[in-house]
Amino acid sequence: MISYPRTSSQKLSVELGLDEVIRKLAENPSYSVLARKLIESKKFAPSQGKKDDPAHPAIFPTGEKPGALRTVESKLYDLVVKRFLACFADSLVKESLSVILRLGKENYLANGSTVLKKGWLEFFGGYASIKETLLPDYKDGQVLRVKGPELIEKETQPPKRFTAASTVRELEKKGLGTKATRSQILETLFNRGYLTGSKSIQVTELGLSVYRTLHSYCDEIASVKLTREIEAEVEQISEGKADPDKVVEHGRKDLDKILRKFKESEEKIGKNLLSALKETRREQNKLGECKCGGDLILRKSRFGLFVGCNNYPDCKQTYPLPKNALIQSLDQVCEKCGTPIVKVIRKGRRPFVMCLDPQCLTKANWGNKKEARPPKE
Repeated sequence: MISYPRTSSQKLSVELGLDEVIRKLAENPSYSVLARKLIESKKFAPSQGKKDDPAHPAIFPTGEKPGALRTVESKLYDLVVKRFLACFADSLVKESLSVILRLGKENYLANGSTVLKKGWLEFFGGYASIKETLLPDYKDGQVLRVKGPELIEKETQPPKRFTAASTVRELEKKGLGTKATRSQILETLFNRGYLTGSKSIQVTELGLSVYRTLHSYCDEIASVKLTREIEAEVEQISEGKADPDKVVEHGRKDLDKILRKFKESEEKIGKNLLSALKETRREQNKLGECKCGGDLILRKSRFGLFVGCNNYPDCKQTYPLPKNALIQSLDQVCEKCGTPIVKVIRKGRRPFVMCLDPQCLTKANWGNKKEARPPKE
């Protein structure tokens, strides 16, 4: 249905038969109107970005009509198709207006803009929007009456936390990893307990400790510059621009120097990381507050993982958990019963969220697969 997705290219070659792809999409009722506009105006030359990938072009639909898709798959395919068609559309035309208002000796600036021709924006549908700000029809030299001053108090906002997507973009910006490994790097950081959070990412105590310890005792091992140089040399090998033997020898010398330095401080590094590891595990095992006021934590028995209260044996509250699953706290409680909600991650299946209490009303129909399923993330 679509081309190879793991690519950073922004190029679409005419050799891909782009006109034929558009004609095939015109046969799909969902895209026939947009595709026929391009066919009628003979627009088969796409607008392209600067990034190129020798191995793969930008993602594009093949034109083959997809079969039955799940909701999330259908939305993704729809985005790929509309983004593809938008590349062939006319430019968006926007009119901007700037007005300088003079009050006494001070100048105040007001900016406005409006879309005159939607162009490619029409093809994107609900996936893109342009903010319009309409200003009154001012005339040069016009005199306005000032109603009165207004003093607004604001505070500087902190930068937004990183998300998975913005982290991958930052890795690309810094030249770290490749398009095939950046997502895996992020997944490894989560799996090792260095990062936490589902939407906005937070660094765990263990992650901070690893960072601080390595910079204190062996700064080179965490060097962005060194990692970037290694990545660049590997890329040059794949492009036939560097001698593999020389690159390997250069890397061996660097690593030998780093590892000897690491070995000298191995015991100190281990002690620093051990306490952070214990604290991180304690936080990861905490799933929420028990009704007795204690903490509900992950516990292990010969039958597998379950949830129990840390006030045991004074409090004997327990909850069962799905087998062979990774359980993550969401720092949320159920609206129906007030019990903590967790995310359940199982290999080969979509994650879902659930209330820990098996008697909760949110699980009333869980036994009937046709009537209800666990809520998806």
